[in-house]
Amino acid sequence: MATARSCTKSRGDVAFGIVNGFLLFLFALFTLMPIINILATSLSTHSLPVVFWPAKWDGFAMWSVLTEAKFYQAFFISICVTVCGTIISVLCMMLAAYPLSKRELPLRRTIMIYFFISMLFSGGMVPNYILVSSLGLTNTLLAMILPNAVMVFHLILMKAFFEGIPPALEESARIDGAGNLRILFSIVMPISMSMIVTVCLFTAVVYWNNYFNALMYISASHSELYPLPFYIINLSDQFRDPNAPIVMGDKFKYEQNIIAATIILSMLPICLTYPFFLKYFTKGVVVGAVKG
Repeated sequence: MATARSCTKSRGDVAFGIVNGFLLFLFALFTLMPIINILATSLSTHSLPVVFWPAKWDGFAMWSVLTEAKFYQAFFISICVTVCGTIISVLCMMLAAYPLSKRELPLRRTIMIYFFISMLFSGGMVPNYILVSSLGLTNTLLAMILPNAVMVFHLILMKAFFEGIPPALEESARIDGAGNLRILFSIVMPISMSMIVTVCLFTAVVYWNNYFNALMYISASHSELYPLPFYIINLSDQFRDPNAPIVMGDKFKYEQNIIAATIILSMLPICLTYPFFLKYFTKGVVVGAVKG
């Protein structure tokens, strides 16, 4: 009888489930509304109002983007920056988070305070530009990678996860003669794969959406290095050119549609990647938060 009662939900639990599901549905709907609007605009003809369904189906804008060489150039730059930046960033943060997870590390608290300060305060745009320029990184791909190499919030997530790993695993490896790097990459890293994949996903999204570094460190004479987000920003400026109606021809009429199509296509890589890493994403964040 007790088991039967425990399996039967009370009216309050049922009501909570219904209300909770309804609120989550509304939240998901409000989140998807802008995306649906942009998708409908990208597949609609020009000069007609669009809400959540194409006013008149027209693939001209989407086809114009798919046949634009500069779009693929910017797409390739974003892929390179995201892949290389994610690898470099996660490796740097892992090499910093692992020793910081050890309580016996000298000046551990002082180093963490330094990281916290850098997360809350910045030197400003001018000092950052002077630093990047003095290192000779302007107008290079590294200018869009290295300034974001260490993301303190992600580092803290990794540190919290590493602190929860049983010390006995590392001690047994040290007895067998393994060094710190061998322990990190052969023992700690496989155990922490859920957290590492989660941080990789977070970091990749930051690099993929970052346009500020291109704005700051890439000049107009090196426009071939513009990533996709900055390409979309410049796309709007191209339609403001006085000669745009002559140069673009029919494309000029599809300004909003072409911009919407470019945005939709730029979202696809991250949207297609998310489902494959969703299980790691949920597990990594929850376990990292609990162990922290």
